[in-house]
Amino acid sequence: MISVTDLTSYLFCPRKLYLERVLGLVEPHKEAIVKGSVIHKAMEYLTNSEEAIVKSINSPLTKLELFELYKLKSSELFGEIVQLNRARIREFFDTEEFFIQNLSLIVSDSAERAARLCSFMAQNKLLGSELWAALMPKMVSELKLRSETLGLSGVVDRADFYETCIVPLEIKTGKAPGRGTWHGHEIQLAAYALLLKEHYGLEVKEGNVRYTAIDESRIVRFNHFHFHEVKALTADVQKLFASRKVPMFCKKTCFYCGNPNNKAELLMEKMKILGSESI
Repeated sequence: MISVTDLTSYLFCPRKLYLERVLGLVEPHKEAIVKGSVIHKAMEYLTNSEEAIVKSINSPLTKLELFELYKLKSSELFGEIVQLNRARIREFFDTEEFFIQNLSLIVSDSAERAARLCSFMAQNKLLGSELWAALMPKMVSELKLRSETLGLSGVVDRADFYETCIVPLEIKTGKAPGRGTWHGHEIQLAAYALLLKEHYGLEVKEGNVRYTAIDESRIVRFNHFHFHEVKALTADVQKLFASRKVPMFCKKTCFYCGNPNNKAELLMEKMKILGSESI
């Protein structure tokens, strides 16, 4: 079974993917990976706590009051996540500074949720459990998906469920392009779109990439070229994993190709054991 992230890793560097997934090499933790995992976990916790927040509303609230309600809960949850991951965070950051610098990302998400809820409440005049039952979209974080037909599995950061469609969302803490989205992010979303459509039978016509560095979400509208590339890449990755030949160095500055001596002894040992061919 190929994971969706294998597809994007293959687009970035087939050699790196092969060394890690076939030969078992492990790249050391990086700042971006630690930051990204903590932010993702905080967003997941906030999404999972939204039902309790909405059900607690027993009287009409203004947009500002809703924002303060979400902000209080999200700040509390983010503090808990940072505390739970403090050992990893301390490898690269001062824990208090990390919390302060990244809290704005969580608060921004709270503002978006509060605005959405305020609009829905104004239109439907509902409160508490009735409000939660009717609220659309329903957001599900870290949704696990798997398809034997597609030969793919993955975990989408968030899926927004409407009555007749689903909109996947990927959260990216790295650099955003000047406009649009990075190609790998489009393919990642398209793969999740195929998985979601097969599993739930609902339309998935577009998705969003949220670039936290610029606090902006960008839309990806899917077409048949996206889905064709996902299927072609899946076949390519399957062939790569079955091969005994290590791919050539890429032209990027990834950990293995930009630093060809990294773990060279371990690589040679692994290739001898598995009978892989070096390039």
